Amino acid sequence: MIVYGQIQDLSQLSTGQHETSAILNDHNQKVIGYAFIYNKGLVDDDKKQQFEYVILDKNLNKITNGNYNVPYHKIFIPKVSSIVFNNQNLYITTTFRENKYAITTGQLVTSVDLKNNNFKNQLYSNGSIYQNDEIDFDYLSKLDYASTYSFANFLFVNNVKDKIHFVSSQINKLDQNIAPLNYVTFYDQDFNKKYEYYLDGEKRKEYYSFLTKSIYGDKTVIWQRKSTYNNGIKLGIDRLLTYDINSGELLNNILYNSKSLNAQEYFDPNIEFVDDRMLVIGEIKSTPDQYIGKYQSKPSLGIKRNIYNEKGEVILENKVYYQDVFADLKFKNGRDNKGFKFLITEFFNFSDLSFSILLAKEKGDGSFVLTKTTDFIVVNFDKDGKYKNHILLEKSKEYYDSYLFSQENKEENEVLFFYQENVKEAGKKNYYLVVNKLKDGKLTQVKMPFKTDSSYLRFSKAEYGSILITEYNKDDKETSIRLEKINI
Repeated sequence: MIVYGQIQDLSQLSTGQHETSAILNDHNQKVIGYAFIYNKGLVDDDKKQQFEYVILDKNLNKITNGNYNVPYHKIFIPKVSSIVFNNQNLYITTTFRENKYAITTGQLVTSVDLKNNNFKNQLYSNGSIYQNDEIDFDYLSKLDYASTYSFANFLFVNNVKDKIHFVSSQINKLDQNIAPLNYVTFYDQDFNKKYEYYLDGEKRKEYYSFLTKSIYGDKTVIWQRKSTYNNGIKLGIDRLLTYDINSGELLNNILYNSKSLNAQEYFDPNIEFVDDRMLVIGEIKSTPDQYIGKYQSKPSLGIKRNIYNEKGEVILENKVYYQDVFADLKFKNGRDNKGFKFLITEFFNFSDLSFSILLAKEKGDGSFVLTKTTDFIVVNFDKDGKYKNHILLEKSKEYYDSYLFSQENKEENEVLFFYQENVKEAGKKNYYLVVNKLKDGKLTQVKMPFKTDSSYLRFSKAEYGSILITEYNKDDKETSIRLEKINI
């Protein structure tokens, strides 16, 4: 059951055009409010673009608003990509794309002091930092962006207890399998470099690669992979390296995959920190002859659960194979009898160290064969990583990702997760929001219709037990938001 709550008309919050919105979380990822950004057009002889921010509390009551300006140039297309709240400051990231090649040219971070509504801009572009008075879009417009097509630079804001980190990374767009990232760099809130992890020329020759797997407080976990290349990419040695972001100190070095340990399997780690423990759920991939190219799309055989202490010592390790627990689902050799793989969509760790995973049945690789999804499966495990039970959530076949998001209450061993479903009823397609509550291994479910002839609903995450609904009325051409309580 979904109960109607507070309603806000987005058109009444500002005279500008609604650009985007975001949930505001504290450093513990608790929802504390919402931010809405409006485009108010060009100002200062068309040299700047003005935006307005409007801050609402978690009950949709207005707290404050204010204007800020960003540089403008006709060849750059701005798009607000993220909004982060920390210590009474708002950090708004605007991504700029060059309009000829559609290449990302930089990310502008606007820091707004909500105590006095003062703001400053800092630009990150191709590894360089430009402070407020150094930003020159006329100069940047003359650079050759076609030459940067092979890589992309991205910046995001990491929210820590009483501070933020800017985190930049360069993605290799031409060969994601061999070397997905070139470097990752951590800055403080004034863009002073704190630590950088990168691959030098020698490591590249030896087929090293890496991914950033987790950022937790002042720590980051790098998944360092050293492959061999012999008629394809083969397993070498993979390590989970934890670094202190501020000092660059290596805190622990965990051997995770290796030729001698893995046999014909490969473990793809999903990482979360709870207190000082690192919880890892490794998806077990079938890798005949230890060939690990495009391992993400390979069938999953099960999971490997590891818990490490702050020194990187193993507290727990356990494997569960799907073939041993999914006999009723006719699962064998990585697929069910209809050819569907079971892949992890999300995982939920609870405070007592029990956990659950949400699997989706999937067929196709998304490139040569169109990806088709169908049922979800909830699998529950105890604190020792041992299988308890599973629950099949039957749903229609889709050619898109129908999963939306989740809300966790770790202390109560409880989680809400949401997805959408199209159901053909009486010759007509009906659209439903499906709300699921998982508590102590038991599932409760309710469905809500969300698409009508006169309106369309969009759903966003809110504080635990509520959902934010954006409704567009086709007749009035008006958009409103409402916060609704979920009783399930």
